[in-house]
Amino acid sequence: FQESIDRTIALLKRVQQQQTLDALTKKLEALAESQEKITEDIQKDITPDALARRQEQIADDTEKLQDELKTSAEDFSTPTDQQLEQLAQAMQQKELTKRMDQTQQNLESNQQSSAQKKSENIAKDLQQMAQQMNQIRQEFSNQQKADIAEELSRALHDLLTLSKSQERTTQRAETTQSREQTAPLALDQARTITGANRMIQRLQEASNKTFFLPPQAGAALGESLKKMEDAAGHLNSGNSQRAAQDARHAMQSLNSAAMMVQRALGQIASSESGTGFEEMMQKMSELSQQQGEVNSQTEGLFGKPQPGQGQPGLEQLAA
Repeated sequence: FQESIDRTIALLKRVQQQQTLDALTKKLEALAESQEKITEDIQKDITPDALARRQEQIADDTEKLQDELKTSAEDFSTPTDQQLEQLAQAMQQKELTKRMDQTQQNLESNQQSSAQKKSENIAKDLQQMAQQMNQIRQEFSNQQKADIAEELSRALHDLLTLSKSQERTTQRAETTQSREQTAPLALDQARTITGANRMIQRLQEASNKTFFLPPQAGAALGESLKKMEDAAGHLNSGNSQRAAQDARHAMQSLNSAAMMVQRALGQIASSESGTGFEEMMQKMSELSQQQGEVNSQTEGLFGKPQPGQGQPGLEQLAA
């Protein structure tokens, strides 16, 4: 239970980082759009005071976003933290809030031409920064995907290596009769057990980084480890046939874990981010909708006799 909680916390921290970058990108884009709208509205029949109040609000939001960029940088490692800090410094160097204040003053004094030119330049700077922020977000997401994909690729390779080793142990156990022949096999099985123990830890660490790798992968590996230990015990006691059975079951569980890792790799390749959070939420939404449909049909059967053949009934809903 504790491991499950730790996994959830680790995953949600990674999701939080991605959502932080998404939110910062959207805020910068919204500021750029709002500034563009002011530039357009200066030529329209809108009172200068109303435009000045909107400009004041944009300036306040820009200053808050600048502080938010600095604060958010503390939650990231290199190079993302440096990129966020550099973007915050760029906002400060371009004196965006000061220029917005000047635009506000021009609007209040009805200097439309000067206000429009300033507003247009500010909007261009905000657009450029929004593009930079989007690039930071995309690079972070791509790096997350690349890291977890590389980790899972290595795990898949090692799982298949363990499976081949286990297959050789199975085949040799099936053709072995005497205890003198099973003793060396027990040593081989012990080495495979050591590798499987290390692999369990690696899969646990990988599952803390993506929802695509299900807990069942670790469970399958754990089942494989148990069967390996049983096989090693039978080999030490000279019972080669029982050892062969357990060794084969261990190989099957290893292959099952490998298939889950391979499936996770395919899902990561086609996903927006390496965490798989958006895909998981979409799947949960679909399940919720399906359950709602079953509930609705079930309620329609209350107090009614069971329908005849060919009509939907409780058995179909149960299925």
